[in-house]
Amino acid sequence: MVRVWLVFVSVLIISPLQADWLQAVKAHQSQNYALAKEQFSQLIPYGNKDAAFNLATMHLYGEGIAVDYSMALAYFKLAAALGHTNTVEVITQLQQNLDDTQLASADQELVKLQHVARWWLLPHSSNIDAVLSPSPIKREAPLYPLNAYRTGAIGYVTLRFLVDEQGVVQTAKVMDAFPEKTFDQSALRALKTWRYEATGAKQILTTRFDYSLNEELNIDAVELLIEQHQLWRGALLGSAQHQFLLGSLLQLLDTQKVKLSVIDNDMPLSAKLDLSTFRTMSPVTADFSGFVGNAEVRVAADGTIIELLRTDFSDENKLQTLLGLKLTGTLESDVYRLNRSADRQTESVLVMPIMTIPPSLTARFWWDKAARNGSKAAQRIVAPHDQRWEHILVEEQDAEAMAWAGSRMLLEGDREAGLALLEAAIAKQYTPALELKRLLM
Repeated sequence: MVRVWLVFVSVLIISPLQADWLQAVKAHQSQNYALAKEQFSQLIPYGNKDAAFNLATMHLYGEGIAVDYSMALAYFKLAAALGHTNTVEVITQLQQNLDDTQLASADQELVKLQHVARWWLLPHSSNIDAVLSPSPIKREAPLYPLNAYRTGAIGYVTLRFLVDEQGVVQTAKVMDAFPEKTFDQSALRALKTWRYEATGAKQILTTRFDYSLNEELNIDAVELLIEQHQLWRGALLGSAQHQFLLGSLLQLLDTQKVKLSVIDNDMPLSAKLDLSTFRTMSPVTADFSGFVGNAEVRVAADGTIIELLRTDFSDENKLQTLLGLKLTGTLESDVYRLNRSADRQTESVLVMPIMTIPPSLTARFWWDKAARNGSKAAQRIVAPHDQRWEHILVEEQDAEAMAWAGSRMLLEGDREAGLALLEAAIAKQYTPALELKRLLM
């Protein structure tokens, strides 16, 4: 299992690097200011506040370019608008020292920069995932590829697909997979057999298949892998490539864990990686005769339930309350989820710990950062969940984004614009665009 990961990581690390934040910083440190300016500038459309800040300082101190206080002020204001917190003092000082002509020039330049970074300056309310999805009525698990089974490989595949009016999956495309190309065909074959409830309308959906051998995940091996390839250090330094791969590994860990997580956005980013939340915990049991349904409870140190955070009792439930009842076993959390379905009343209550984790232990956190730092792969992964990235990729003539954005527009009734994007994707030889056009026209 570890050997498969090592091969994958090695291939990715030695692949050609895209322009990203870390490369721009290295160019700046080596006083290759022309390259630094070029690469920092390429990150402005992605809402990268640090790139805006660094471009401001380059104009302020004349690093590779003539000193330009108006441009410096414009970039500092853009950085502040994007969320940079170290700009107030320098903006105030510049505004006090510049004359009216320079201030007017700064305002003009700021308008231009705001247009470049416009998707990150507008109120964000659009969420593609918010559309109500039809419920699946037939789902078959994918077959485990023989080669993957023999090598002990585990992984996941995330797919985007089109469902027709009758709930039949018509076409699908792999969005993200780890390890790459190991489980793709298995996932695609399984998805083609799925059926959804008939809604009378075509819809674009996403789903993820997780591949596990039902063996305990070796967290120590994952930590060693991350350390050997300096993924955490590289991610902290701003390398989009390291951030992207770290996100993939965290996504892999998430598919294998047997506990629930609640993300606390106020928890800080740690300088040291801690994967303890993914380790297997000691079993905890709930001998609650008559309990049927779902509940989230808080327990005391001895396992006694002291607070009901959420309850959803089934009609078959015979307990009045869970307060005062006791979980048994070695407790490693103070919050647990309990579940017993009506058709499994003879089985034990399923008890799962709920852990509070920082955003930095999620794949989405690092994929978002990688996207901001220039990773096209990360941008394509987050685009289906964040329309801002879809807009950006379409503007950059990304064939995959154009095909799926065009399809969505067609489904929403914007026929002319949607067809134009599909045709553009076809012209770029993005094969799924042909099938999407056939199905939607």
